[in-house]
Amino acid sequence: MQNWVQVDLGDAMLANEALAALKEKLTVLYQKEGCPDGMIAVYRHESGELHCRLLVYLTSAFQAVAALENAQACGLPAVADFGFLAGNEMGARKLLS
Repeated sequence: MQNWVQVDLGDAMLANEALAALKEKLTVLYQKEGCPDGMIAVYRHESGELHCRLLVYLTSAFQAVAALENAQACGLPAVADFGFLAGNEMGARKLLS
């Protein structure tokens, strides 16, 4: 079982640029680390108080390298409606199936 952290990118309508920048950063880090199996990042839209929010979920192995300041420890919520972001795509697909 993986340990996870979440990063809230805010209002989903305004988070596309932040998501693209994070994807690029995480992909570079994943490749620099030699593409380990335990590095997975996924995202999904979740209902918020007023607006839909874009949340990114990373394994703790990814966070150890990425050191994202606004990451909070969490469990991976029920697996539904996730999109792959970066890291081990095969592992993410297995997780998300």
